Formats: sequence, structure tokens, C-alpha cells
Amino acid sequence: MMTTEPIATITRKNPVRNDFAAVSSGNNYFGTKGNAVNAFDSVLQDYDLHFDRNELTNFNGDEGRAVLSIVNDFEHHVGYAHLSWYRLSSGRYEVIGYIG
Repeated sequence: MMTTEPIATITRKNPVRNDFAAVSSGNNYFGTKGNAVNAFDSVLQDYDLHFDRNELTNFNGDEGRAVLSIVNDFEHHVGYAHLSWYRLSSGRYEVIGYIG
């Protein structure tokens, strides 16, 4: 069985960066901010990463920004995710995300 080393830091060329940004709205709007956060977190999980669960509470208002820590399976910090959201007149959310 082949094992891989956990990601220690998200480098510029790590494919998780492109996959994460691809979730951003374009033709993809979200019914709730929670749906958006789950979609971004799902991409991270494909790389054995996830958001720091202690930081998932500051998504107040119809528009805003948040910076969340990304951690590996050993709960070691490996990078930051930047999310911004805006509630459209339809009630759906446009959410832009990138790993910085």
C-alpha cells in the first residue's frame, strides 16, 4: 500500500489552489453561505485538508469577507483561505474564494 506524506504547506504550484478557486461563483451561485463553505471544504478534503473548524462562525451579513486557516489531517496549519460573499437580489450568494 502506497502512502503519501501530508501536505505541510500549500505551495504556489499545488493543484488544490486551482481546484479551490474553481468553486468560486461564475455560473455557480449558492443558496446559503453554508452551502458555499461546504463546497470549498469538499475540495480541500480531496487533498486531505480542511478548514479549521473553530473558525467557521464569522459569516454574518449579506456581504463580507473571512480568512480561514487550512489544516491537514494532523491539525497542522498549511495555509489560508480567503472567502468573500455577496447576497444577490435573488437571495442566492455569490462567493469568491482563493488560497493565499
